[in-house]
Amino acid sequence: FGGSSFGGIATLCLAMRYPGLVGSALVESPSLWIGEERFLRGEVLAHSGPWPARVFLAMGDSEYRGDGNAAFSRTLVDYVTLVARAMEAQGLVRGQRLSTAIGRGAMHNEEAWAKRLPAALTFLCSHWRQPLQAGGDEL
Repeated sequence: FGGSSFGGIATLCLAMRYPGLVGSALVESPSLWIGEERFLRGEVLAHSGPWPARVFLAMGDSEYRGDGNAAFSRTLVDYVTLVARAMEAQGLVRGQRLSTAIGRGAMHNEEAWAKRLPAALTFLCSHWRQPLQAGGDEL
């Protein structure tokens, strides 16, 4: 399951409430600023798990451009870093169950998300490929 922007928030909500239904979560540029950080601090950082088997968490370092937005973009990267650290503290090992990406110069748009999609899908689906390789073509 996955989403970007407010879809990233929806993905986090679903992953936290129904982790058994979500095998992998793609969270792109989540709008963690929503509700004056109440969702970030009261829900995501307070979540005690479990999390899905794999999570790909990504954000651009230039999500919003223009006057005064550089500081906001840095804050958004800090938010994603906080979420990644919280997931690691709950046992998601980076490179095994957690992957993060901060897109250099990447904005809050479909072009940036599309550029990160191949890496996200490779990471999120790689644990499915291993059993197939061991057992031939059968699912």
